[in-house]
Amino acid sequence: MYIDFGTHPGKDRIPREAALRNCIVLTNRNGAADNDIDVPIPNEYKIHSVLSNLGKIKEQIHYALSNYDAETKKFDSYREIISKEKQLFDDSVKNVFSEIEKDYKWAKIIMIFLEWAKLPLKMK
Repeated sequence: MYIDFGTHPGKDRIPREAALRNCIVLTNRNGAADNDIDVPIPNEYKIHSVLSNLGKIKEQIHYALSNYDAETKKFDSYREIISKEKQLFDDSVKNVFSEIEKDYKWAKIIMIFLEWAKLPLKMK
């Protein structure tokens, strides 16, 4: 089990690595951990106001560890998202450069046309 009650300034690496190693992840709702995009874990593993919920935290930890096999399966979709992120990133980078290349080709075609037509290029 991995417990992180930090500030979560962004999509944190350590909770993700813990999830990939089949840990049950328990967080607070600070920063990026409060949304389901950066930390898409089951809501029962996101604690509001840690100091006010120490009893609930103790119960959640006990329950999670006592029912590890069933509870860790609740993190399968999180693990799947994490495992696909590198490919999504690579695809996004390729798309950006593909668009730049298309824009470059069009710009080059326009420049050739303007040169051929002897038209001045007016820049704003």
